[in-house]
Amino acid sequence: MVDKITYEESDAELMEALISLSKEDKHYRATIIKEKMMAYQVQKNRVHTKWLAYVNATQLKHAFANWIFHAYYTGRVITASLLTIEIGCSRKAIDEMVSDWHLEGWLIKTKGLDSNKNKFYLTPTEEPLKHQQEWYDWYEDSIQPLRNEAYKLLMESRKKPSNPEAKFDTLATTNMRGIESSVSSFIIDPKKRVNGG
Repeated sequence: MVDKITYEESDAELMEALISLSKEDKHYRATIIKEKMMAYQVQKNRVHTKWLAYVNATQLKHAFANWIFHAYYTGRVITASLLTIEIGCSRKAIDEMVSDWHLEGWLIKTKGLDSNKNKFYLTPTEEPLKHQQEWYDWYEDSIQPLRNEAYKLLMESRKKPSNPEAKFDTLATTNMRGIESSVSSFIIDPKKRVNGG
């Protein structure tokens, strides 16, 4: 069993280490990738309001929203200049998104005081926060249990040998288009809680 794979190993050693991963380790990795796949499906298909269509249209717009929400939940003051640096895009792109959000009523721009009088601090309004809450509810119901179970199995396997009969299927609940049932139900009706919620 392999606990950590280092990048200093030769290609052959790396491939051997990857091949010899335990079933639980492969399941955990597949679960993390599945989480990304489900999040991508939600981003590409959850466009039933103007804000969702806007935010989910490009990776940059999605990233911008994530930075705005992170600042909101952490109480961090954030400006267009800081977003330009942290997201790693042009100031023009950030200014356009700030302008779009502000014109649509999705963002509050608060002017700084005294030495910060040339700065505008950015805070999301109620509409984007409601959509983000729907996403958090879906994540807690659909993604977090998958990750928790896979992580638990991985940690248990590191304490005792792997069960060679164990089989994991991270695609068990997909529909014909390959979209998870929890993803499609969230896209169709975000208020409908999945997995007993």
